[in-house]
Amino acid sequence: LRLYAVSAADYAAIGTTINNEAIDRLLPYVPPGINGVDGLWVRRYGKNLLPSVPDTLHANAKMNGPYDMTLAGASTFSTSRFKFPVIPGKQYTFKADHNGVLEMAEYDANDIQVGATSQTTSVSITRTIQASTSYVQCRFTNSATGTFNFKDWQLELGSTATPFQPREDSLIAFGGVELHANPTDGSEPDILREVNGRYEVTRLWREMVLDGALPWGNASNYTGFKRVGITTANTHLSVLQPNFFK
Repeated sequence: LRLYAVSAADYAAIGTTINNEAIDRLLPYVPPGINGVDGLWVRRYGKNLLPSVPDTLHANAKMNGPYDMTLAGASTFSTSRFKFPVIPGKQYTFKADHNGVLEMAEYDANDIQVGATSQTTSVSITRTIQASTSYVQCRFTNSATGTFNFKDWQLELGSTATPFQPREDSLIAFGGVELHANPTDGSEPDILREVNGRYEVTRLWREMVLDGALPWGNASNYTGFKRVGITTANTHLSVLQPNFFK
């Protein structure tokens, strides 16, 4: 059993486009207690931030291949969309080879549109992201009926539309590496870093099983309670607990 607060977009997608194992990936079960970060992975996006297929493909659009889409525009504004998280204050450029219309819209964390460019037949759009923006939608659409082609689309950081490159992400995974931090506020975390081409962990936290096998003893006496602790070769732990002993 789990309880999550989700966005309106995720709520609408669960049970439709997000099913079965995809729900578990989006909303994993987290066991009770203090849990670290396990199965850590890091993704580096390539220069082109857009995938080869729109996240939402209009019913009258079809893919001819990667980064190649044709829209049979029987009616106007038959829109296909990409969604991508962005950094407030940064400039992004959206471009494509096309004979239709491009548009770029900004949304906040509540999926409310907070800004958009004018629809344009130009090959590129550059926009500076607002402070309240969480993600952008890059849109292919049409302002008239007809057949429209969109190819070699790209979203990239900066104000310059550079030559097209397909998206090439890099992924590095750290299986079996568990990291911890202060469970109250996330401070003083364990540190994973690269040193001379190798990755190492500086641990500030240790797991300890309190199963009765440790050499507990009385450390000091106070009014109404005592301080108990353990001492091992590598670890000293003291526990201050009111009314632990009377």
